[in-house]
Amino acid sequence: MSLWTAERSPFDHGSNDQDFVVVGYIEGVPWTLVGCSFRNSSAKGTDYYVRYALEGLAADESAELSQFDEIRIEFTGVWDLVSVRPRTAPESRRESLDLSVEVGETATLELRSELVDLQLDTEGASGFRDRLIFIGRVQTPTSLEHLSALFTAPLSDLITLAVRRAAVTVSTELAGPATTVESRSGRVRRGVATAHWSEVGSKLRTERSSRPALQIPTEPHRFAALFATWFQLHGHLDLPIGLRSADLVADMTYASTRFLLVAQALEALHRRLYPTAINDDGADARDNALAKVSPEHRKALETLLSHAHEPTYRRRLKVLRDEAQPQLSQVVGDHLTRAIDLIVDNRNAVTHWDPSIDEPDGLLLVALRQVADVVFDLVLLKRLGLTDDELVVAVSAYRSTNVCYWLERALADIDGGP
Repeated sequence: MSLWTAERSPFDHGSNDQDFVVVGYIEGVPWTLVGCSFRNSSAKGTDYYVRYALEGLAADESAELSQFDEIRIEFTGVWDLVSVRPRTAPESRRESLDLSVEVGETATLELRSELVDLQLDTEGASGFRDRLIFIGRVQTPTSLEHLSALFTAPLSDLITLAVRRAAVTVSTELAGPATTVESRSGRVRRGVATAHWSEVGSKLRTERSSRPALQIPTEPHRFAALFATWFQLHGHLDLPIGLRSADLVADMTYASTRFLLVAQALEALHRRLYPTAINDDGADARDNALAKVSPEHRKALETLLSHAHEPTYRRRLKVLRDEAQPQLSQVVGDHLTRAIDLIVDNRNAVTHWDPSIDEPDGLLLVALRQVADVVFDLVLLKRLGLTDDELVVAVSAYRSTNVCYWLERALADIDGGP
């Protein structure tokens, strides 16, 4: 992130070292720039590289940057994930949406709608803007980095999975002891600071998906159950979820890259869900081989066979396939068994590249990646405790992407069909 101001010296940077904090005012508004490197200063203004900036806060001491106990996050597209609609002017006196859940021993999460301001639409009619925000709170004040890891990352990943595109943050606001001020009259006021991150997020796609794969329940008990489970799952499955999210946001990359992302995500998912799974035949074969090998070759053979007791990749996918049933067959159709085998074969072909063998067909990799996406997502949604009725939403969303059609077309190509 780069921040430039037209003021000659709006900040007291004091040092040209990397990763310092500067504090100052721009047009009367206090700013704190964190993780700075001073780039340039001239008659035209001052240029900084900044890790993130806090608008509305002048952190006089670095310790204040660890004095936040509340983070308020607004994402695009969340209204599409709940059954209620934004309030309009005639409805402004109705109750807001206000749901909460404990997501840790000292952390709580809320989902709240707030009437913000008056807006005019293109036809001149007026109404209230009703924003939907997540509010994370902790008992002990901490830094923005920790609050983001605790709340922003799990929420962003859940929204990304639900809408099947990158979750885009509209705003991030912070509150806590660092933003609490005392007026001359002695009244204490708790303010907020707005966090500004890299510009990259604003360039991601923001168009609405045709059908979200998940609907956030607005019944308090179901809301609490879903988000408590999700935060627990996310802490345990952060790597496979990260791989799956990377697949979702990797729009402009090659078919083989996206295919490998989700193929690796499936293996990582199975390893964490079934950490004690054993390949008995492989373990027995390894033990027999090591018992018969000569001592001078034992170490080398032991290294080569160190993973022989683990389930094969094919076996891992079949276990996940079974867990995703019957909804998986409703999406993929009659070619599911063959698709699983082809995912394994092509994952091996792409990973263990051989110049003497033709590379896998691009259309086939796209179709297999779509199947693998559905396997991963359905396993995760089922682990969230969604009911069969709630899973109907996911099945409808994935069927709308024509997974079955593209798979049949790819299979026809490799089989030499029309």
